[in-house]
Amino acid sequence: MEKAKRKPERHGMTNTRLYSCWDNMKRRVCGNPNNAWHRTHPHYDGLTICEEWANSFTAFMAWALTHGYAAKLTLDRTDNNKGYYPENCRWASPKEQQENTCKVRPVRINGKDYPSIREAARQTGVSETTMRRRIERGLVTPLKRPYDDAR
Repeated sequence: MEKAKRKPERHGMTNTRLYSCWDNMKRRVCGNPNNAWHRTHPHYDGLTICEEWANSFTAFMAWALTHGYAAKLTLDRTDNNKGYYPENCRWASPKEQQENTCKVRPVRINGKDYPSIREAARQTGVSETTMRRRIERGLVTPLKRPYDDAR
């Protein structure tokens, strides 16, 4: 018995920013591993995308429109070790995106934990450069995240 072909969705949104967000998400997860982009972004290896979003732009669009999509925001995974699915995604500003990477290190200063060096600098009034130098000299403690040992 021949496998039935799925008809492509007709939504009229192909040339929109939201469609580009969906298409780029799929390319990051399901892209060609021989592609140069995937060789320079190995942290995307093994990521998954929920079946509903992988198979349907309209399902992704419905989620996006009810979860804060705006043209100035980008799709962000709250836990960067997990894939793209509704419980792990949000729409974030560029600043929020920048603070949510595996390179951002939380720090402890005088017993208080800060999510990043930048945030610690902002809240304490010390420049970010000074804060980084203090870390290098061992005056400020960079904290390990639970998933750091797994990488």
